[in-house]
Amino acid sequence: MFEATAFPAGSVPNAQKYCILELPGLRRSAVTEDGSQHLLFENSGQTLQIRVRGADLSDPVHLLTEAIVVPSDLKTHLNSLECFNRLYTGLRAAPNSPRQTSKPQRLRLVLRVLDGRLAGASYREIAIVLFGRDRVESDWEAPDDHLKNRVRRAAQRGKFLMKGGYRGLLA
Repeated sequence: MFEATAFPAGSVPNAQKYCILELPGLRRSAVTEDGSQHLLFENSGQTLQIRVRGADLSDPVHLLTEAIVVPSDLKTHLNSLECFNRLYTGLRAAPNSPRQTSKPQRLRLVLRVLDGRLAGASYREIAIVLFGRDRVESDWEAPDDHLKNRVRRAAQRGKFLMKGGYRGLLA
């Protein structure tokens, strides 16, 4: 998740102004109890979640983000910044940029697998729906069992969340 602080337009000298709610690719926006604004953008199949604290985004704002982050978060921070920049300038996602599976995407996969299992579908049937018949036919019996294990792990995670593990997401 990309985090930024919004300041009213004109309050930060020489800073770019954004009408962020007018950017293309905005799929969802919400305000949480703490007042932070969460936005979900999609650009060429990549998703970017932005959490913004500060000024109301319905007006033009300046966005500022941390320049120095802990080393373990640096790559993710820079990738998010690049994704936002491409989104803002109207460029497509970089063709060779690493695709990251974000937490919302992983959770979506887990919930879809869980839904399939609760409906009585086999792992293979679920994989066909999620990844397509061609991929399943070519990868399902691969020696490393990557695709099978991905679906199995998602099912296990779904059961864990269903049995109360979801509380950790809410904490």
